[in-house]
Amino acid sequence: MLNKVAITYLKLQLKEKQPFGDLFCGSCNVITKIDDNRLRIANDKHKYLIDMWKALQNGWLPPDNISREEYNLIKENKDDKPYLTGFVGFGCSFAGKWFGGYATNSAGRNYCLAAKRNCIKKMSNLNNVEFYNLNYNKVNIPKKSLVYCDIPY
Repeated sequence: MLNKVAITYLKLQLKEKQPFGDLFCGSCNVITKIDDNRLRIANDKHKYLIDMWKALQNGWLPPDNISREEYNLIKENKDDKPYLTGFVGFGCSFAGKWFGGYATNSAGRNYCLAAKRNCIKKMSNLNNVEFYNLNYNKVNIPKKSLVYCDIPY
């Protein structure tokens, strides 16, 4: 997770109204910290993740609960509802790993509801972000933009 020092550094580098691009946006932890008085571009090569962010921008709300059976059905039918697949594939999976196993614990934590709340909280600062699903070197970044690249590992 990006620390406060790094976020502060990014904000200090930005000039007034300078465009900002996040070429590997993932969970959008960085771009939500960048003020919205500028063009903000978020890109990720993961189709289902970007479908999820776009659906959230358009008012879609994730479910409160996903059963293990529903999780497996969505995993096997990813293209039925790509936005839901993006949400379930990460938000309802062990350690947020793409379909890394149905998230559960002995305390009965509702991982789906926690992921939903996290997404909704982030959406308050993502409404005017332009989302793209491209290879990072295909994104049209305006000149003089500040570009953030935290590659997947």
